[in-house]
Amino acid sequence: MRSELHKQLQGVAKNYLLNKAYWICGQEVPMPQGICDAWGMKHFDLETMAIEVKVSRPDFHSLSQKCKESSSSVLGNYQYILCPQGLIGAKECHDKWGLLWFENGRIINKKKAPFLSMTAEQKLDVLIHFLFNGVNEKRPKLVNIGSFVLRKLSHE
Repeated sequence: MRSELHKQLQGVAKNYLLNKAYWICGQEVPMPQGICDAWGMKHFDLETMAIEVKVSRPDFHSLSQKCKESSSSVLGNYQYILCPQGLIGAKECHDKWGLLWFENGRIINKKKAPFLSMTAEQKLDVLIHFLFNGVNEKRPKLVNIGSFVLRKLSHE
């Protein structure tokens, strides 16, 4: 069961994505590797970002997180962990992950995430999971731009 703090930070993560111009975004996004707390995709270059929320040390060391870290697939071109200030140190994060702290109502980037390559097929797979698994209350409206997304993905 998710705590109120976890729910709050999921909302913070989604707003962070929206503020960074990720036009398709959602919370609790199903992915081939499991559920991602917040995920987004930009429309102009189809760059993706995944954010995992961690509110305790056991959550950070969970089997779910270890599976996501060791997977040969990635959740996004950029992968971040978002946690309350001081809970996790930058040196504790896996090399494929950046670290964001939530501090006094704002997000502080403590470790920049490296850019990770994703094939067009990987992005499309994540997008399909996002759009068709029914977990998002408000789905993005892609009726007029769906062919653009598919066309853009096929040229990567």
